[in-house]
Order: sequence, then structure tokens, then C-alpha cells
Amino acid sequence: MSLFDWSRPHKPLESDDLRRMGRLEAEVENLKLQWESYKDTLQRLVQRLEKRDQRAAERAAAEAPANVPQFDEEDPISARIHARRRMTRGSNGLSE
Repeated sequence: MSLFDWSRPHKPLESDDLRRMGRLEAEVENLKLQWESYKDTLQRLVQRLEKRDQRAAERAAAEAPANVPQFDEEDPISARIHARRRMTRGSNGLSE
């Protein structure tokens, strides 16, 4: 583009160009609305998943056995028995 091109007056937009520009603007607006809709849907899904996880954690906390004795120190024999149980837990079909 030369300096001469800058000084030349611009030709006015033709009706085809105006129609095309209007169509493109409408398409951009449509895409913006679609994006907002997708974003809102994703936010709702994330909120549902967070609530589901929260309810599952509350349920797991409520179902946890309350009368299980907790010992700070374990004698060596009990430690060996628990280690063996942990080792064989997956192989014999027992759930963890």
C-alpha cells in the first residue's frame, strides 16, 4: 500500500457488503449467546457434581462406625496380623 492509496477517498460500502456485514454481526451475536448457554450449563453441572460429592462425604461420615476402638500403639503381633491382612485383602476378594 503506497502513500497515494492513503490519500485517495474510500469508496462507500455497497449494499452487498452491508448485508454481509450485518449477517456476520448476527452470526457473532448468535455464537456469543450459544457460548453463554454452554457456560451456564457447565456451571450448573459443576455445581451438581460438587453437591453430589458433598452429600457423599456427609453420608460416608454418618455411616462411619463410631464404636471402633482406636489404639495409639500396637503390639508387634497385632502389627504383623494387620500387615498380613492388608497384604491379602485385595487377593481374596474382600472389600477394603
